[in-house]
Amino acid sequence: MNKLKVIILDDEQEALDLLSGLLTATGKVEIIKILQNPLKLESSIASLNPDAVFTDIQMPNYNGLEILDNLRDYRPKLPVVYVSAHKKFVLEAAKYSPFGYLLKPVNRDELNYTLDHIISYLAKKETIVTDKKEKIKLPIKNGLIYVNYDEIFSLTADGNYTNIKLITGEEHLSSYNLGRLKDQLNSKDFLRVNRKTVINSNYLKEINKRERYCIIKANGIEEKVKVSNTFLKTINKEL
Repeated sequence: MNKLKVIILDDEQEALDLLSGLLTATGKVEIIKILQNPLKLESSIASLNPDAVFTDIQMPNYNGLEILDNLRDYRPKLPVVYVSAHKKFVLEAAKYSPFGYLLKPVNRDELNYTLDHIISYLAKKETIVTDKKEKIKLPIKNGLIYVNYDEIFSLTADGNYTNIKLITGEEHLSSYNLGRLKDQLNSKDFLRVNRKTVINSNYLKEINKRERYCIIKANGIEEKVKVSNTFLKTINKEL
């Protein structure tokens, strides 16, 4: 595969310089964003669609361990690697199942091992072939439904559940959250256009950048969906 697209986050400039230098030296990474403000991480992930994130843990007014928690509904399988000067966070970090935990100063061999682990993981994801004509099994509140991919019109978050809307107009409440359900679909046809909505891009008819909405239409059903400004770049890139 191509070089890993990586975002790195640390509140200290010296630490960022050292990590970016080590990552670049491996020849396996393209650093697409360097951040010192953790509050900008989520919007950067949305707009840049990285392959992985490397982040510090202890930052002013922010606990880096919360990042994986925040991503569960958004990018549940995005590889996140913690980089910290403190061993004391190792056990706590393990609860969040990160892809790696690197101690500062970062060891080159450990860094290369972590990158190879991420590359292997992403390569396996790419080999999964989705046949849109096959039925997919989706859990709903009262059991299961079996639908074709092209029958799904949109997905909308409803708390910890997800409302599945079909092109027939039927709606079903899934026991999966939005992030998990989108990940199960495993298809680039399904785009997350805002924090609460995933659409089937095959039914996308219009994108209005100025007013930040899109229109999806199928079988006489038409919906106007708000699109987050940070997602517009992602949508344009994927289309």
